[in-house]
Amino acid sequence: MTAMSNPSDAQNRPSTCPLCGCRDGEPAPPDLELLRRWLGEPIARRIGLHRLPPGLRLSVVMPVYNEKDTVAEIVRRVRAVPIPKQIILVDDGSTDGTREVLASLDAGDDLEVHYHERNQGKGAALRTGFAKAAGDIVIVQDADLPPAARTGCSTSGTTWPTAC
Repeated sequence: MTAMSNPSDAQNRPSTCPLCGCRDGEPAPPDLELLRRWLGEPIARRIGLHRLPPGLRLSVVMPVYNEKDTVAEIVRRVRAVPIPKQIILVDDGSTDGTREVLASLDAGDDLEVHYHERNQGKGAALRTGFAKAAGDIVIVQDADLPPAARTGCSTSGTTWPTAC
């Protein structure tokens, strides 16, 4: 006669997911390669899961004018995106204290701040930023936040978060 295992032992042992290896109750690691394998390359491409080429660098040009209340948060959010990047802030003659906020930002290898002495318009700020861009891809990010992103938005019973 063989000894039977105690059924409560199986309940107390954490099980492991055969697909991702995580244990019960633990969040699965964000593994895009694994997700791409599960879905297959055609579906992954269709839903926007693309591989970035090695060495790719993104330049984010951010024209800034009188955005003292939002510019630090936008920079934080852009920095949080896990892509090698160059962030180029161009202050276009702000008069509301934005320049002081820009000066207080944690300067790193990823951040450059340029100043226009007087307001010349968004186009001039963009031209300054584009001239400084060194990335393989250049995008524009406004320095303001839409009202819903500043305060949270509740529409049709759905509450949207205030931060990424």
